[in-house]
Amino acid sequence: MFVLFEINAQTDIVNSEMLRNDLNNFASAENSRFITAGSIPSFTPKEETMGSPYLFDKWAHGVVVSTCDSVYSNTVTLFNYNKVAGSLIMTQDKKTGIELYLDKIKSFTLNADDKSYHFEHVTIINNKDFFLSLVKNGNKYSLYKLVKTKFIRSNYSTNGITESGNKYDEYRDINTYYVVLSGGKEFRKIELKNKSIKSALKEDTSKVDDYMSRNSSNELNEEFLAVLITSLNQ
Repeated sequence: MFVLFEINAQTDIVNSEMLRNDLNNFASAENSRFITAGSIPSFTPKEETMGSPYLFDKWAHGVVVSTCDSVYSNTVTLFNYNKVAGSLIMTQDKKTGIELYLDKIKSFTLNADDKSYHFEHVTIINNKDFFLSLVKNGNKYSLYKLVKTKFIRSNYSTNGITESGNKYDEYRDINTYYVVLSGGKEFRKIELKNKSIKSALKEDTSKVDDYMSRNSSNELNEEFLAVLITSLNQ
């Protein structure tokens, strides 16, 4: 567990001025929290813990866009996303950092292992959460994922004869998928199940049936869904 100290100031967490300046301006922001030297979180949990509260197991480069469309990015600032708290952590020295609340952020993109992860508000779904964009601005559909992580304590028990529960703590990801129709006026929740996919993409029933038939040997996972929607947009 790392200790967080509140910082009091009169400015917003992220505004255009902050996004044009360095880490010190973020440190003076209201609604940001300072992580003391030596207490920066370890992204790799203890050995017996399954999963992680963080998106990455290391720091990542990124770009932050404020609600007034100012862009903050440089080569020395690194980020990670706390999936449990729904907060963005920023550092320049990997020893001290800022935990940013996201009410003044429009979107952010994190880059790790040659892959980009773009998070944004999707107001038609809700005004609170940030959604990971999987298929963006398609001719018919856009696909988003809401990433939530729940901490589950070990619940192992035994009476000497039978055993139940797990011996380990776990950070369990709970992913929820949404399709937003072209024009952004309608969205549908979609599960990784045949029936749900066909219902959410009902405008293209024949194309969906054909794609599923041709790819019936493939696992029905997130990648399958993203490729399907990409094909429908072509």
